Amino acid sequence: MLHSAFVPLQASLLQAANFARSVPMERYMKNKFAFLGIPATERRDIFKQWKQEHKHLKKTDWLELIENCWQQEEREFQYCALDMLSQLRKKWSETDIEWLERLIVTKSWWDTVDALAVHGLGAWIRHFPEKQEETCRAFYESGNLWLQRSVLIHQLQFKQQTNTDLLLYYIEQLASHRDFFIRKAIGWALRQLSSSQPEIVIEFVKTHTLSPLSEKEALRKLKRPFLS
Repeated sequence: MLHSAFVPLQASLLQAANFARSVPMERYMKNKFAFLGIPATERRDIFKQWKQEHKHLKKTDWLELIENCWQQEEREFQYCALDMLSQLRKKWSETDIEWLERLIVTKSWWDTVDALAVHGLGAWIRHFPEKQEETCRAFYESGNLWLQRSVLIHQLQFKQQTNTDLLLYYIEQLASHRDFFIRKAIGWALRQLSSSQPEIVIEFVKTHTLSPLSEKEALRKLKRPFLS
């Protein structure tokens, strides 16, 4: 059943649809999802205007709205759902991890998974840091590509609060993984870590065998020479 607040958002997005523009958008996403053909800036404007009229919704409302968006065929709805995550910033509960996990593994691709990892899983762990190791272990042991990518990148915005030992442990576990999205995530996570802890990243790259993609991404922000 659709939440009453979802109906006007759905109507506004459908009204803005331009299916001529949807073709290149779908092609860019490897034709995995249908699109309404709404550019990101226009979609955000629609969402912002809709949100102004729905400021005082409760957490249960936001959860239902995100579910409604996730159930829709067109990708713009999932993007709106990701924008709604900010409404949960101070409202996380421990059990929300089960809901987040389900979203990560449903209609999965990098565009939704990365946002869910950083602004969902990462935000949740900031509220429950004592659950980080347990959750990462469960996600890693699931064998699911997207949950494992989430383990690698959920700390991208943690900066000095990054659990470096935990991050490097899972990079070691996944370093030989053959999938592009895991190798890219390893490089991305190390590159981000290099901004605050460059010596650790340089030493790690020196002493571990990484894919060329992971190593290239890891060292992108660092000035050479540093591997001598």
